Amino acid sequence: MLCCLQAAESAEKPVIRIKLIEIRGNERIEESTIRFYIQTKVGDPFSVSRIREDIIRIYQLGFFTDVKVDVESFEGGLKLTYIVKEKPLIRKVTITGNKEISLEDITEKLGTKPRSILNQNIIRDDVEKIKALYQERGYYFADVQTRISEEEGNQVEVIFQIEEGKKVRIKRIAFRGNQTLDDRLLKSVMETKEGGLLSFLTGSGIYKKEVLRDDLRRIEALYHDRGFLQVEVGEPQVEVNKEEREIFITIPIKEGEQFRIGKLTLEGDEIYTAEELRRAMRSREGEVFNRSQLGRDVLRLAELYAQKGYAFADVIPVTQNDLEHRLVNIALRIDRGPRVYVGEIRIRGNEVTRDKVIRREIRFNEGELFNSAKLQRSRQRLFNTRFFEDVKIETKKRPQENIVDLDVQVKERPTGTFTAGAAFSSQDGFVVVANISE
Repeated sequence: MLCCLQAAESAEKPVIRIKLIEIRGNERIEESTIRFYIQTKVGDPFSVSRIREDIIRIYQLGFFTDVKVDVESFEGGLKLTYIVKEKPLIRKVTITGNKEISLEDITEKLGTKPRSILNQNIIRDDVEKIKALYQERGYYFADVQTRISEEEGNQVEVIFQIEEGKKVRIKRIAFRGNQTLDDRLLKSVMETKEGGLLSFLTGSGIYKKEVLRDDLRRIEALYHDRGFLQVEVGEPQVEVNKEEREIFITIPIKEGEQFRIGKLTLEGDEIYTAEELRRAMRSREGEVFNRSQLGRDVLRLAELYAQKGYAFADVIPVTQNDLEHRLVNIALRIDRGPRVYVGEIRIRGNEVTRDKVIRREIRFNEGELFNSAKLQRSRQRLFNTRFFEDVKIETKKRPQENIVDLDVQVKERPTGTFTAGAAFSSQDGFVVVANISE
């Protein structure tokens, strides 16, 4: 109908305006909701393109299976009738065939709920969620079919029919192409494990595609820590024996060449000498390159600067691979930034212990130069009081200021306990510590 009127719209004649807009077909969805998404208004010139956009907006709400517009003459202008057909309402969700997994565990995963509007996309997602749940329990061949049963009043029952199949476990994990690192070492970094006699207790031997994908990254990281920077961990081959209910996994590996550390240089600092920084590091020229160790070295150097008040010092490692000589040249660029001072010290979580008792153990005063070593000592001293199960101290930088506030979050030990101890302090002498809780 819109196509027929498009020619009339383009003809040379007086502008035809909209005199009335009506909504038909909605039963559960409020008319005001539909009108909110209609941009065409009474008094507007008739526009096929704008009405087409109205139809798209209404349909995209997800409440309707069909949206159309009737146009007819009305009082010297036009009347638009937006006709919608609502999607069915789900009256009931039924799950059948589940024996090994409880109804509650399955229902908890579903997005399809009673009294919600039927949505085929959500149902398809729910099918995959149920399959994934079964695969997590070792039922690799579980199948899920759906059926929609129509009822009176534009309502439906959604039925998930489950065929669980038999439990399947990983029989063997093998590697192809690994010459330097043996199978046992590679398996040790994997979360995916082979099944065994105690699998029913340990939960080992279950195949999960996402977990295996993460395992490939763990294997790659292990090789990087052994200097094999060009290692390729290929797509695993997964073979399933339905009769024996066993899975065989083979992971192809191309190790490549092993790299050592070439030149190790440090740039951009005057606080510490290059030799002092080198002594703090574990990475050494001539040794096998270890990516994780380099990361830990970066943290060690940043910690050195944090002990001098440079809480947000940046240590940026720049690596250059010398393929011909199988070397990795490392340049550590240091930007220590400004010195940072302690702002407000906020204490939370203490209900029985007084603030002053906690502040006594904190090695900072407000306004003092920040020092990461003091931060760690403060946390340890609070633990040593044995008043707390957990102690967290977070630093929060103030915007546009060289100040950090300290949030001290404590969790007190359960009441009904008595603790006592003694210590010697150079400041306080011999101290007896005792605490009785309700």
